[in-house]
Amino acid sequence: MGWETMSQYLGSDDGGERAKYPLLADGLRTRDGFIASVNVRSGFNPFLFAVIGAGLLLMVPQYYLNKPDDYFGPSVPLWKAMLWCGPVDNGPNISTIVMSWLALAMIIVGVAVVLVRHLTVPRDTEQLYQQYMQDGFLVELLPTSIVVMHGRAMLPLFLFGLPTTSEETMRAVGERLRADMKASRLFVFKLSRLTWSRRVRGRALSLADASLPADVFAAAVIGYPAYDKPRVGIREGDNVWLYTLKRDVSLA
Repeated sequence: MGWETMSQYLGSDDGGERAKYPLLADGLRTRDGFIASVNVRSGFNPFLFAVIGAGLLLMVPQYYLNKPDDYFGPSVPLWKAMLWCGPVDNGPNISTIVMSWLALAMIIVGVAVVLVRHLTVPRDTEQLYQQYMQDGFLVELLPTSIVVMHGRAMLPLFLFGLPTTSEETMRAVGERLRADMKASRLFVFKLSRLTWSRRVRGRALSLADASLPADVFAAAVIGYPAYDKPRVGIREGDNVWLYTLKRDVSLA
């Protein structure tokens, strides 16, 4: 993929999308097609399932360590042994309380968040569809040779424009970024700060440097390395929220 591929995509509001992805662009404009094609939960953090799993694993040794046993003393209810006093009712056991309640909290909070997100998918999908019809467009990511920092990770920088952004503008921005990187190594910190986000989005380059065009956006956390597939973009001012397509969606 190079700068020349942008000319196949960018252009008029609908023409550019339909020129390269005719069936996809048409399908996204119907409610059923949009629901079947777009991952509304793009950016969903699978760490939630790790939290639930860790809580369950933590409860296993707690069960075997704290379950009541008549050999050590008078029996107590299992819930009390697990969450308060340990296998013998000799008053509060700090380690039992901390570890068991921590594990229980991890499980309850993780499950609650997953359930809430699952139950709100229909509502969020409808809202996203309405936003797409008003301010949405297909995004083709353009890779660059620039690497930005995202916490402790180093991620490649991607650029994209609006459907009305010209190929000449994209080419000029690419050359300008390369020149700025050569002129000042500190420029990468501006780009890193610009693209830092816990959610998947692109941000206008003009926020990093007012002399750069406001209709060209930079993004870093976009599901690399599958950058060759288009995203669904929803513009909100200087931000474009990016959503991936489902795996079985045809790009023809």
